[in-house]
Amino acid sequence: MKKKIILIGILIGFGLILNAETIDWLSYPTNPYLAARGGAFILKRDFSNIIYNPSVLPMIKERGVILSGSALSFGRNIAEIGISTRLEGNVCPFFALKYNLISGFEEADRFGTQTGTKFSISRIAFFGGFSYRFGRRPVSASLSFKYFLNDYYQNKGEGYGVKLNATVFLRKFSIGIFVDNLAQVITWDTGLEETEPIVFGSSFLYRITDKLRAGLIGQCNFSIFLSKDDDDPSANFNYGLGLEYDINKKFNIGVGSMNQNISFGITYKKNKISINYGFQIERNFVGINNLLGFGYRF
Repeated sequence: MKKKIILIGILIGFGLILNAETIDWLSYPTNPYLAARGGAFILKRDFSNIIYNPSVLPMIKERGVILSGSALSFGRNIAEIGISTRLEGNVCPFFALKYNLISGFEEADRFGTQTGTKFSISRIAFFGGFSYRFGRRPVSASLSFKYFLNDYYQNKGEGYGVKLNATVFLRKFSIGIFVDNLAQVITWDTGLEETEPIVFGSSFLYRITDKLRAGLIGQCNFSIFLSKDDDDPSANFNYGLGLEYDINKKFNIGVGSMNQNISFGITYKKNKISINYGFQIERNFVGINNLLGFGYRF
């Protein structure tokens, strides 16, 4: 046990000193359960991963719905909703929506003088696809399609993309890989077309102690995100670290760090309903984020 705690401390210390960039808004975890744990638990068999890693869905016996809202610093508000069902043959189709509103901007003229006119930026994304478990093997994969609309004051754009996830679930150790931004393109009303760099990533989950056993640590996940950038390959390195502990059958607490922010949260479960609260302190203490979400299994 002592060696495991030392190893976790080394991993957390290594992650905190890394210089990382911000993940794009589509893949940045704003679900309160994930955000509170550093965005690292994307291998958890939970419906909070409908957007971020839907390959876990075939490992969940029930169908599920999630709804969450986030009040972030600097006038940012994000909402998520998702639903997953189950078909014959280990197939789980899913659908999700993510909405982002950034307000508080004021128009200025060419001399930098504010005119008093307020405006905001809004973005909406639709996710859909299916996940599949390969027979009775502890291996699953998913294919996600993304379509999103951006409204940047005077400029509007639309885009699309594809994401692949694959996960292997073992007794105490799970590993996942993903490829994001496949064929992801944004077309603006000005005629400009932007292509997003492909993102490669992997994630790990290790169950340090069995659930509800005595101990100070429940589960640990160390996650690394890497993106391919032809101009500067080191510019888009991201990481997430998280720990969580089951206090009892109803309450779970977690802490984490993603790209030098600090986060913690609590989950309450009763019957088929779950309530998640997350709190984030952004890097260098520049802002405070509050996140609240609900889930229902049916």
